[in-house]
This record gives sequence, C-alpha cells and structure tokens, in this order.
Amino acid sequence: MKDTPIPIPAQSAPTEPVLTRPLRALAKLPDARGWTQSLFIVAIATATIALIAAPSGLLTLTPRLTPAILTAFLIPAFTEELIFRGFVTTRLALIVSTVAFTLWHVVEALTFLPGATLFLTPGFLTAASILGLAAGLMRLITGSLWPAILFHGTIVALWQSLFGAPGFAVLLARSQGASP
Repeated sequence: MKDTPIPIPAQSAPTEPVLTRPLRALAKLPDARGWTQSLFIVAIATATIALIAAPSGLLTLTPRLTPAILTAFLIPAFTEELIFRGFVTTRLALIVSTVAFTLWHVVEALTFLPGATLFLTPGFLTAASILGLAAGLMRLITGSLWPAILFHGTIVALWQSLFGAPGFAVLLARSQGASP
C-alpha cells in the first residue's frame, strides 16, 4: 500500500464569504477517507491527552452516568467547534484557532465560570491545546465540522462520566457560589 500524504489546503485566501464557512462545514459530511483520517487523528490526540492528563490529576476513575453528560455535545462541543473551527480553512487559521481555543478556557475561568479553576491548570490547558489542534486538523482535512464535534463531545462526555470532571451545571453553580 502506497503512503499518500494527508492533503492540507495551501494558505490561499478563500473566495467565499467568511460567515458562510461554518455553515458549509456543518452541511458537509466527510467521505470514507476523511473519517478514516479523522479516526487516526483522534487516536493519536486521545493517547497524547491521556498521557498528559493522567499525571496531572485530570484522570481519576470515578464513574457516574447522568443525562447531563449529553450536554457535553452541545456545551461545549457543538458551540466551541462552530466558533473556533468553523472558520479554519488554512494552516494559519488552524494555529490561530488552536491558540484562541486554549486562551478561551482561561478567559472563561477568569470571567464567566470562576468556579472552573481546573481550566487554569497547565495539564488542562495542554490537553485543550491538543484537542483544539486535532479538531482543527480534522476540519482542515475533511472540510467538515462533524468529526471535530464528535471527538470534542466524546472526550468531554468520557471525562465527565468516567473521570469525575465537573459538568457545566456544576461549574456554573460553583461560579455563583452555590454548592453543586
């Protein structure tokens, strides 16, 4: 089997209006090759995140299943992918979106969700960077947001259901001074 490089678009100026890019990326589903490439990226990114998250204390096995875990696919996966990866069409945009995505978690923890102090830890920010880079790479390669949304949602849902990460409702309650 001949190795073929993963095609990544050159850094040329796209001709479509900027605001239509996220909508086109939602309307498009990857072909079989795009899904295969996405699964490869997911495997590498997940293993890398686990290697960073485990020693930093982000992965402590505490299984719990609640319907609230489904919100992981809406908040943050769908909305963050639409905002941060919807516009990714070049390598430069991939880098900018990864940095912006990582910094967003700092801003979020310092403003909207002050109870999310976990978002300020180096281990979390490194894992978020890897997730953002992998999601952006999938968007760049496939032209679709769906692999990134599924990956992001799955990572957050697994983290919340198996490893005790706080859900959005808990972070919001902490931020408002209530105990969850």
